[in-house]
Amino acid sequence: MDKQLTLLYKRFLGTPNSIPSNSYAQEEAGSSRSNIFAQSQLYNQPVPPVAPTDLALYGYASIDSSNNTIINSISPGLGTIENSVLYPWIQN
Repeated sequence: MDKQLTLLYKRFLGTPNSIPSNSYAQEEAGSSRSNIFAQSQLYNQPVPPVAPTDLALYGYASIDSSNNTIINSISPGLGTIENSVLYPWIQN
């Protein structure tokens, strides 16, 4: 199996990709899938069980040169900032 197909197969199965030349069966045990334990972790806002798809344009990202942080801007810079309509604290 070529490396690209092996990588896609590992991502689909959630297998770690620690050594790209190894097949999924040769990888170390574990999972590379992200988990959110909303019931056992503390959050300021509720975490939806599924990523929101109701994103709306919030602004444009640019860099504040005084402290090298990403800020909201009115002119296109690094890209767009989108917020969820239902969960406005979630940004993309």
